[in-house]
Amino acid sequence: ASPRVARREDEAAAADLLRSDEAVLRISQNLDEGFNRIFKEGLKAYVEQHSSNLQHLADTDALTGLYNVRYFRRQLHKHLEMYKRYRIPFSMLMLDLDSLKQLNDARGHQSGDLALKHLAAIMTTEKRETDVAVRYGGDEFFLVLPGTAASEGERLAYRIVRSVRRLNIHSNGREMTGVSIGVVSCPENGADVGTLRAKADRALYLAKAIGGASVACYQEFFEALTDKFT
Repeated sequence: ASPRVARREDEAAAADLLRSDEAVLRISQNLDEGFNRIFKEGLKAYVEQHSSNLQHLADTDALTGLYNVRYFRRQLHKHLEMYKRYRIPFSMLMLDLDSLKQLNDARGHQSGDLALKHLAAIMTTEKRETDVAVRYGGDEFFLVLPGTAASEGERLAYRIVRSVRRLNIHSNGREMTGVSIGVVSCPENGADVGTLRAKADRALYLAKAIGGASVACYQEFFEALTDKFT
């Protein structure tokens, strides 16, 4: 071949090689971009899931699996705001196991812990999905019931008391005591944290005072107190 032809062939070969290199480069860039996108999405999903798991652990009571006091406070403030802004009422149940100390003394703390777990399971079974079940501390529990009047909260409280009583009878007192429950509602009994907590505590006190394993609404407590001094 003449030098001119040879040069043309060389130039053509170089052009083909350049196009080939560009194609390889584009493929490589596309792969890098795809990998980076997948990696970033995977990393984002991992971080979100990990953060969600950490948040769940921070908001959960280790023994019972219910929400803890930190989560309860946030939810109570949230529902008070919902009432103030949109006039959405809610009820709150305050629960306390009767004679838990006696059960611990007679059968050991394992039996007491089992009673706490049983109550948590009963609360979870009886409540709605939107209700918030909380172990506040010790043998004290709460249920926050969005969009619920006091009468509906009272019905739920009696269902819990009956379920606890059945377990108490079934286990012959080895795994469960009784439970007392006080019921309050917003706005009937108040629209701030301090007032609702105080009135729930008074209603629970009445449920304990009339023998335990019972339910009392704040209004009942007020009427009983009035009758006592009239």
